[in-house]
Amino acid sequence: MQNFYKNKRIFLTGQTGFKGAWLGFILQKMGAKVFGFGLEPEDFRGNLYNILGLGNIIEKSTIGDICDKNLLERAYKEASPDIVFHLAAQPFVLRSYKDPIKNYQTNVIGLANLFEIARSIDIKPKVMLNITTDKCYENKEWHYPYRENDRLGGHDPYSASKAMAEILTKSYRNSFFQNSGVNILTARGGNVIGGGDFGENRIVPDLIESIINVKKLEIRSPNSIRPWQHVFDVLSGYMSFAQYAYNNNNLEILSLNIGPENSNPITTLELVKGIIGNIEKGEFEIKQGNFPHEAHYLKLDISLAKNILNWIPKLSLNETIKQTANWYKIYIEKGDLLKISNKMVDDFFDSWLFQK
Repeated sequence: MQNFYKNKRIFLTGQTGFKGAWLGFILQKMGAKVFGFGLEPEDFRGNLYNILGLGNIIEKSTIGDICDKNLLERAYKEASPDIVFHLAAQPFVLRSYKDPIKNYQTNVIGLANLFEIARSIDIKPKVMLNITTDKCYENKEWHYPYRENDRLGGHDPYSASKAMAEILTKSYRNSFFQNSGVNILTARGGNVIGGGDFGENRIVPDLIESIINVKKLEIRSPNSIRPWQHVFDVLSGYMSFAQYAYNNNNLEILSLNIGPENSNPITTLELVKGIIGNIEKGEFEIKQGNFPHEAHYLKLDISLAKNILNWIPKLSLNETIKQTANWYKIYIEKGDLLKISNKMVDDFFDSWLFQK
């Protein structure tokens, strides 16, 4: 994989977010020429992009809104990419309820801007990978994992916008990119955890903030089951999918679930207990009340990704929780986060590649 990504020109949208910052960091360590485009990093309680100093180590980091098509086009042209990873999005369910219009503008119109730019100018990447979510499926609250051909849907504005993004991607692929030499793909990840997430109303960052402030974490959906996975596992899946598509024409599979194994699903409450147990700090309480709708039961079937990409998640759930807790323990103790981040990336990808 390192040989493949070395010197590849990458246009990465959403480089100032949690997954985007890690992906940019990993790609540049592999020798890729990374050009980022994303919003000003939110830093109300921390930001991984700033912690890693990503803006100073990739080729260029453009700060802007993906709804600004002119600025996006200038950044895209400068990148002249071989591969596009599209991660720029409004990623928060509760925020989508507060400002649904901005949610749809970012997640749907912003994506359309990117496709319009790619189709209207001569600079064509070989791969455009649009990152969506497990929440793009119409959730029936059943216990079998969702497969790529299951029906799309979305109760809340965020989930609906991601289902729309899936449909929009397929429409642009069929309408404008047939026989273009560009593989247009989507990848549907699960609930990603790992060091460096500071997002609002997310269970692990909320727990870390409660530990720092010596307060009890309030848990609003303790029994919800999610496809929890470590950020490095999901990113390795995205990178494997892009590499596979780059090296293969006439793909039959254009959307893949990139999730964890389903052998041992756990609830939000069990996840919190696991993080607290590894950090050896923290308290929680169950919060009662009427909250906006969120799915209770959600799992992904990753059989296609495993079979087609020869990709498997490396970290067990216990290892995922332990690694996540270890990063935040250094953060709480004000240790060297850049050092631990480099070590975690090196350890994961060296052993992951060796395993494959």
